[in-house]
Amino acid sequence: PDVILLSQYQRKIRERFADSGITLIQVDSSTLEDGFRMIELVGQISNRSEESAARIKHIREELELVSRKVSKIPESKRKRVMRLMGSDVIMTPGDGLFQNEFIRLAGGIPPSLGKPGAVVPVTEEEWLKFNPQIIYYCGSEWELSKKFFDKPGWKDVEAVKNGKFVHFPCDLTCRASVNMGVFVS
Repeated sequence: PDVILLSQYQRKIRERFADSGITLIQVDSSTLEDGFRMIELVGQISNRSEESAARIKHIREELELVSRKVSKIPESKRKRVMRLMGSDVIMTPGDGLFQNEFIRLAGGIPPSLGKPGAVVPVTEEEWLKFNPQIIYYCGSEWELSKKFFDKPGWKDVEAVKNGKFVHFPCDLTCRASVNMGVFVS
């Protein structure tokens, strides 16, 4: 290849091709706007700027439609939603990350823990204070629940008590990319 698109987590690929003459482009997105910029960048790289602009327009239209629909939901009826992450401890996206933007755009209330970063640990106290009503996850992150959700405190939130867990494909939950509008809707 002439170009390899990669994320910050693909260190081995970066090391392997560092001196190869192949252009390496990091395409990580922390926010929805980052996602739009990456779609635009890939369009430029692949000489498909018109297609990427059309895709961005379509995503924005999808998000606007969802926004109009959820604007009718009173704040008092919105659900507290947490993105479950981690392998050994309960973690969630940090404040300001696109996953929390997804929750907000879909009419939910994401946690605001006062912690920046892509993935931040959640203490039992924070867990209980936020008291998620819905928990969503992807991949094997459900395995984490087996370590925690039968323990005092961790099992005492509405989502666990009521079995309100939702699994989504990682392609939707883990990327601010071409499927943002689909996931939010």
